[in-house]
Amino acid sequence: MGNMLDREARVRDLYEAPKRDSAEIAKTYKTIDAIRQKMFDSSIDVRKRIEALLTAQQQARPMPTPHDGAAASPAR
Repeated sequence: MGNMLDREARVRDLYEAPKRDSAEIAKTYKTIDAIRQKMFDSSIDVRKRIEALLTAQQQARPMPTPHDGAAASPAR
């Protein structure tokens, strides 16, 4: 994740430069896209590995996603 934040900071710096280097901006965006794809692929792989460890009863319940807020809120 730190690498992506570094690249995003680089894009900001490139946009704020007195003379914008469009090729370098595009190259940096492609790098950010590749990092995001790698993060996505990794998250899918982890979910598959987790599901393989769950019992049938656990698999019957929906698994929370990072975007639904369930991971951040305590169980009720």
